[in-house]
Amino acid sequence: MKKTAILFFIASVFILQTANAQTTTLLSEGFEEGGTFPSTWQGGGAFTSAGSAYWMETKTDSIVNSNVSVYAGNYMAALWDQGFITITTNLITPPVNLTAYTSAQLKFHYIVCTYFGPVYYDSLYVNYYIGKHGTPHSLPISGYTQVTSNTPPPAWDSATITLPVGSDSVYVEFVGVYNQDNGIFLDNITITGVPRPTAVNNVNERNAFIAYPNPTSGVFELTRVNNSCKLIRVYNLLGQQIRDVTCNDGQDHVQIDLSNYPTGLYVYKAFDEGDNVIYQDKIIIQK
Repeated sequence: MKKTAILFFIASVFILQTANAQTTTLLSEGFEEGGTFPSTWQGGGAFTSAGSAYWMETKTDSIVNSNVSVYAGNYMAALWDQGFITITTNLITPPVNLTAYTSAQLKFHYIVCTYFGPVYYDSLYVNYYIGKHGTPHSLPISGYTQVTSNTPPPAWDSATITLPVGSDSVYVEFVGVYNQDNGIFLDNITITGVPRPTAVNNVNERNAFIAYPNPTSGVFELTRVNNSCKLIRVYNLLGQQIRDVTCNDGQDHVQIDLSNYPTGLYVYKAFDEGDNVIYQDKIIIQK
């Protein structure tokens, strides 16, 4: 019986998530500014002439000899230096706010040409930072586009990478190491997120109990608590009840302290005097 109750609880949480799991696009860049990078991006440079040794926003075959066509639209980002010197330069997205999301993904299309052989291979590295001066965290990509000739043109690869949620300033950095080969190319970069789910029962936004801050380091408040609420219960994802807090008449907010509990996902439910659930949602503890 206990196992059945736990499985029912976990299934309820899954339904709560999937009922509201609509993906939101948080960043989309196709490099269609006509030759100049968007002002919100950092690093690299907006150069259009060959031999600049920086990221460039360029048209098909306008600066390179790799016979690379743009993935979509009329422009792409390219790193290529006609002077055949080894250079390293970066391209950094504007900050992305991921505090209100349960998951987030980076997707981009890329070509790293390896025409002349391993000693000359170019390289593409991808990092994320939490905060402008945070520690770089390396993200995996699937490898290089092996090019032994320019006919047919090299094909685009794509990578989809999970990003951390809970921060209001996540940056993604594309680092290109040009090592005398045939160039690095990027196109159609997107960051998407799945918003934190709200309750599936028929409670409109006016009556919703809003948890703030969420994520929290332990202590949070439920605001917009109405007079129907008599008790707040908090559960872990095993369905175990870990905390009860009484709602008093006329009280429009309730403070809950989960400081003694580990990082993770929890569910809070509001009950009326008949022990019926009138609202439920999730709270994230992040330390």
